[in-house]
Amino acid sequence: MQVEKTRKPTILVVEDESIVATDLERSLRRLGYSVLEPAASVDEALKTAREGEPDLVLMDVRIQGDRDGIETAELLRRLFGLPVVYLTAYGDAATLERAKRTEPMGYLMKPVKPGDLKSTVEMALFRHGVETRLREREQWLRTVLDSIFDSVVATDNSGNVRLINRKAASLLGREADSCVGEAISTLVRMRSVDDQTELATLLPKALETRVPQERREDVLLVCHDGHRKAVSESASPILDGERLLGGLTVLRDVTERLALRQQIEFNDRLAAMGRMAAGVAHEVNNPLMAVAANLHFAVEALKGKQDEGEVSADRGEMLDALSDAQFNTQRIRDIVSDLGSFSRRSGTEPQRANIAKVVQWAVHSAAPSLEQRAIVRVDVPANLEVALPETRLGQVLVNLLTNAAQAMSSNGFPQQNVIRIRAHVDNGYVRIELSDTGPGIPDNLIGSVFDPFVTTKGNNGGTGLGLFVCHGIVTSAGGRIEVESAPGHGTRFHIHLPSGIPHEST
Repeated sequence: MQVEKTRKPTILVVEDESIVATDLERSLRRLGYSVLEPAASVDEALKTAREGEPDLVLMDVRIQGDRDGIETAELLRRLFGLPVVYLTAYGDAATLERAKRTEPMGYLMKPVKPGDLKSTVEMALFRHGVETRLREREQWLRTVLDSIFDSVVATDNSGNVRLINRKAASLLGREADSCVGEAISTLVRMRSVDDQTELATLLPKALETRVPQERREDVLLVCHDGHRKAVSESASPILDGERLLGGLTVLRDVTERLALRQQIEFNDRLAAMGRMAAGVAHEVNNPLMAVAANLHFAVEALKGKQDEGEVSADRGEMLDALSDAQFNTQRIRDIVSDLGSFSRRSGTEPQRANIAKVVQWAVHSAAPSLEQRAIVRVDVPANLEVALPETRLGQVLVNLLTNAAQAMSSNGFPQQNVIRIRAHVDNGYVRIELSDTGPGIPDNLIGSVFDPFVTTKGNNGGTGLGLFVCHGIVTSAGGRIEVESAPGHGTRFHIHLPSGIPHEST
């Protein structure tokens, strides 16, 4: 078996006194090292280092030329990454201070003793090997971090940035090196998507609890130049057994996904308006006819009485007709107001909703679908609120009411089918339940009803986006929506939402 020989370390001596250089060369060879031709100046040192590729340089502090040994050592370190051990007869503080700034591997005073030479060279080669392996591991780690799709920020256990990958620096609009040492609370600044309130990062809680944290809703990251991007955020502690080393924050740019989801939600709202429009024609026509008839009656009566000089005789009847006209005009105004509020984007309205008010509005809006199919029973406290805009909660409820109604047969006996809406506080959240006595959801679809383009209506209508939109609205508000159903036993939706601020009682 052939044994591979270990390569001897190669050493370059830079010394302008030939006698000293020759003596060092002989001593190094006796110790078993390979020695290059000694150099006496900076140019000779650079040329020999480039061609001979030494493992270590023994550098005299005072050499020939415009640049001394300390400047030459800095060049060798910067250009070739070579470790240096200084040789000098000068031990003054100023020289030592200059030499320390080049991070040498050792310092030998002339005349050099063989024992000192051996121990210093061996220790320098060993330290350089350790530092080289450490730099390689750090470079490998840096490459791994930069290869990750997500933005990653690693901190110490005080929350100060230690590492940041290229993706995170780009997302923040910063140079990676400028982020190191900065507190993550000032580097990563976030606001809520809905009301722009400032939010704290999850890392402090992850460090305190030593439990990974994940934000349920997307948030807005405030970049260095002031621009804002939608991101998802998670944070984890870095643990070595029981010892806390720091934390890791992971951000993912979801700007396009959020814009798409908001567009889908708005398109769904417009589609719901189209469904409502069919019933609006009927709703508006009846009060309009009543208004027209009563106004015609009042006008004709006034004209006739005016001709006969008896205007005051039937004033009561005319006032009743005009009052009825006013009432029906208000009905028309309410219908148009419903359409207007349902179609506007939620950024223009308060960021919390009174459930009773929204339920009443949703039932009224879904009336065309509910007519002749089911009756709705509501059990909702008057002052209960959730942290969600009214139109978005209304959109969820209209979708659920419409789905429930369309699942039931139109047999002329709506009292046989019941849709119930309840709400109560549940462990810090508000729980809204909407149940129906319809046919239920087939077993093969129950697990995917919140997926896009999944519908129980077959080819009879429905895009399969309604429940997908409901799920997006609820989860983006920090809540959750669940469903339970069995064929022939109806369906029940559970909506859990963060509690809003209750109305003050008057």
